[in-house]
Amino acid sequence: MTRGLSNGSDKFIENYWSRYKNIWFHGDIIEIDSDGYWYITGRIDDVIKVSGHRLGSNEIENILMSNEFVSEAIVVGIPDEIRVESIACYIVPTDNSIDTRGLSDQLIKLIEKNIGKFAKPKQSRFVKDFPRTKTGKLLRRLIKLTVLNIEISDKYLSLVENPESIKNMLVWLFVLTIAKKKRTEMAMTRKVNPILLQANGLASTLKRFSKKIKE
Repeated sequence: MTRGLSNGSDKFIENYWSRYKNIWFHGDIIEIDSDGYWYITGRIDDVIKVSGHRLGSNEIENILMSNEFVSEAIVVGIPDEIRVESIACYIVPTDNSIDTRGLSDQLIKLIEKNIGKFAKPKQSRFVKDFPRTKTGKLLRRLIKLTVLNIEISDKYLSLVENPESIKNMLVWLFVLTIAKKKRTEMAMTRKVNPILLQANGLASTLKRFSKKIKE
């Protein structure tokens, strides 16, 4: 358990001890299975703001994983000009031979039934695995950085034990971005085309991941 913060004793008390009397509040969401094993599944402050609604990513992920054909799921918020944020779902199916289109429709209906139609995911992508560390820890933040096309540092990249998992996501995002570029009119001469910049950024990151896999 954390015993304090360097030069921040007041902040330590406020953040970890002020919510409940004599209870250390760390903000992690923990589930305990029937065998007594504890699983940290997310953070309570990890929320997605959709059309004025604050949705916990863990809440949506649990709904997705209630489907018998879903092994793991990660949900992230992506910028949306109208809704503020939209939901993007990344799913590891129990069997790669499953009809993902049919399963995607099932999952959308499941979310709409349990939360509402406003929570319908904007993107649903099926992947073979999620990026993890050597100890098996799921790198959620890395997935969000990838989806949002935010530069990933080499230090963070070195944590990934299975870089091929993130490469598969990058390939899909790159193809999707190029498709958007083709459907969008080219920007005026003095303006920068943000979609083209996104495609170039994804291509650069994809190249770095491909190099790490070869190593």
